[in-house]
Amino acid sequence: MPTLSQIYAEFTQLRELFYNHRHKQYDGSKLLTEQSYVGSVSGGGTAIFLPSGWTASAPGTGNYTITHNFHTTNYVVVGNVVGQNQDFIVMIKEKNDDNFKILLTRADGGAAANAQVDFIVKLK
Repeated sequence: MPTLSQIYAEFTQLRELFYNHRHKQYDGSKLLTEQSYVGSVSGGGTAIFLPSGWTASAPGTGNYTITHNFHTTNYVVVGNVVGQNQDFIVMIKEKNDDNFKILLTRADGGAAANAQVDFIVKLK
């Protein structure tokens, strides 16, 4: 299982992509297909870019719901706040079969706050 640092490094490389990134990996006994997806949502919850068929909403301050319809929770999500002069904490609040929820809070007091958030999702 990859470490958070490894996932974040991959996220940094892929965050400018506007499409699904697919690759195959051979583990010595069988061919595995892994899929990674990247997206970006504005502070108001509007999709800047998302994989085809995905949607985004912002049901409250600092709260973002990304719907993907994987029908499984067998994935990893990493998020990152973009272009802010304040420190944020990015938390994956919920990971459900068909969506995940991101919560952004300010590091200096814990108050929920809106900001552009980029993310990478990797199916396990």
